[in-house]
Amino acid sequence: MPKLQKLGRNCEKRLANMDQQSKICSTVHEKLFSKLEHIKNIAKQKKAIMTRESKKRGERTNKKV
Repeated sequence: MPKLQKLGRNCEKRLANMDQQSKICSTVHEKLFSKLEHIKNIAKQKKAIMTRESKKRGERTNKKV
């Protein structure tokens, strides 16, 4: 029986570690996703500024690059 109890404790410790790692990963994922959204918004804003500036200069904006 003592071996079984030791195995049970080891399993509990591993599960606790896995749960903690999972929480850390989800937190990191959330932070990275929010940063990605922030970068996308900046890119949209810059694109809009570039479009406005090119329209002021009279350039065509629907060119395919």
